[in-house]
Amino acid sequence: MQRINILIIGKVQFVTLVQAAVDGSRQAMKDVNRKSGTPLERIRMLALDILDQGGAPFFQLMHQARTLDGVPDLAKELINRYDMDQASTAL
Repeated sequence: MQRINILIIGKVQFVTLVQAAVDGSRQAMKDVNRKSGTPLERIRMLALDILDQGGAPFFQLMHQARTLDGVPDLAKELINRYDMDQASTAL
């Protein structure tokens, strides 16, 4: 998959895409936590749901927002808040 060029799509649109990715990821985690099965089975269900519903680009976008230079501060803040939320609910 190709990296998203922030300069081409614009910072506001990039932040909007990151917000959509974070929202989708939160919903996917809620959905999988409601399902029965072993942890491994639920991880498999989550992976299949992501791939079947075309969510892979959103997860790639979240990774890029974490790791690339030049990412808008608001996008990084959204990702960091999401990471902290996921860590606190996992405990």
